[in-house]
Amino acid sequence: MIHTMSVYCALWPSHARRILDNLGVSSNKNSFKGAVNVNGIAEVVARSRGKDYGYLLRVIVNPAKLLYGFDAFETVTPETLDDLTVAFARAIKEATGDEEIARTPLPDWLVHRIDFAVDVRTPYVHQYLMLFDKGDKPSNYKEKYNWRKGSCYWESRSVIINVYSKSKQMRDAGKSSESIERAKNILRFEIQCKSPKVGYIRKAKGLEDRRLRNFFCEEYAEEVLTSYCKRVYKSGDYYKRAAASQRMKRLGMSARRREANESIQRAIAQTRSISEARRQLSETGIVIKHTKPQVRLEYSTEQFSRNCRSLIEANINPVVIPKDWEVSYLPSIFHLIEPVFAGHQSIEHDIA
Repeated sequence: MIHTMSVYCALWPSHARRILDNLGVSSNKNSFKGAVNVNGIAEVVARSRGKDYGYLLRVIVNPAKLLYGFDAFETVTPETLDDLTVAFARAIKEATGDEEIARTPLPDWLVHRIDFAVDVRTPYVHQYLMLFDKGDKPSNYKEKYNWRKGSCYWESRSVIINVYSKSKQMRDAGKSSESIERAKNILRFEIQCKSPKVGYIRKAKGLEDRRLRNFFCEEYAEEVLTSYCKRVYKSGDYYKRAAASQRMKRLGMSARRREANESIQRAIAQTRSISEARRQLSETGIVIKHTKPQVRLEYSTEQFSRNCRSLIEANINPVVIPKDWEVSYLPSIFHLIEPVFAGHQSIEHDIA
């Protein structure tokens, strides 16, 4: 559930100076940012908060590496927090050369960023990434990578949505062949909650403060992951267009409703994403290719959303599987991650 976290604590100037000296920072400088050669601690940042406000010490922590070693890439559950606290005390002492900082238990450090993630095993990692790339990207998100890079990576001021091939990521990072093989067929779905999102969760849940013990929680991980899953990638399963039409017929959907839903799917396929189809349909309209007589579609954003909901209520994703793919059906990411929260850390996903 938890993949990486950035936690911080306040320091008195004298304490901070001692840590800076241990990190080899010259006496005329009052900050440090960099990697340390300690497994599970990815980065240490020490900086002044301004005159009379002391210092902040921020640490990026990889919990799996702390617990299981350098090659670990698993996510961890809330049940590991006690073991993590012990491992973190050793690691932060080694990283900073300071015994006093290790006396602050990990659960009492404050959260700057926390990454919630789930892993799903599927032989269709590449196909899923291509389908996710056609999802409903909010207008305030920027795309950093797409499926061609082995990742769907969208970023806003408060959140990073990242779905990626774990084996490709490890291969690109130069990991061992054994580690890459262990990551084979793993699709990781990750939501990185930056400081504004952490603040939003704190306010929404009525939390007293940002202490890690408040956020190291399966309930919040599930809420965050499933809400973005439904919002961006939708909860309907993926079908080829003909199969989706047959399903709508079996469900007793009227011919008029089927036609409207199929038009939405064709528009999404042509514009290559839900968000782009919505924009074009509501602003300029779309002429559907290869139609005789020519079909021109125009929808308001409300009509578009209503038709998308109709598809999702029928458990059909607005994004269709391309007709030249061998696979003709794939369950939605929402349905893939449900068993993880039912108690299975990772699931096998094989389709005949």
